[in-house]
Amino acid sequence: MLRIPPTVSISYVHTHRYFNALLDFWQHFIELQNIVMRNNISSPNIRMNNDVRSRIKLICEIECPCVIVLPLNQLSNQVLLCETANIRINNRFQLSSLIPKFQDFEITNAFDDDDHDCCIDWMSVVCTETSLYEGVRVSNTKAGVREIPGGIIKTS
Repeated sequence: MLRIPPTVSISYVHTHRYFNALLDFWQHFIELQNIVMRNNISSPNIRMNNDVRSRIKLICEIECPCVIVLPLNQLSNQVLLCETANIRINNRFQLSSLIPKFQDFEITNAFDDDDHDCCIDWMSVVCTETSLYEGVRVSNTKAGVREIPGGIIKTS
């Protein structure tokens, strides 16, 4: 469980590259963990179930003001700016057949081989007191020097 107290403030800029790097890290970690487990099994009577994969239960409570910047895509300077009072994130692992919303948006294929009931990592993200704004990303080289009240000059 990750709990961030209300006395701090968070800014997060989401990039697809960061997200993929994070997923790659956990996939490699789990692969190496499985290799170590296989090597540690010395008895022929102990069998490892290869059908069961590691899963990570996520409980994240951010109880402070947050600013999240979501770029439209990697080539665009347009962003979605989200200001929220707090965020609660949790997940659960459930078979797709047991998730009503998953069934509502089911897409069938032409081969009619959709009998596989997948284990889905169903994530819930709840933001309270949220404001959404449209924004434009400005590079540091184009940002100018501006004056802040109190006579202090700050570079953007």
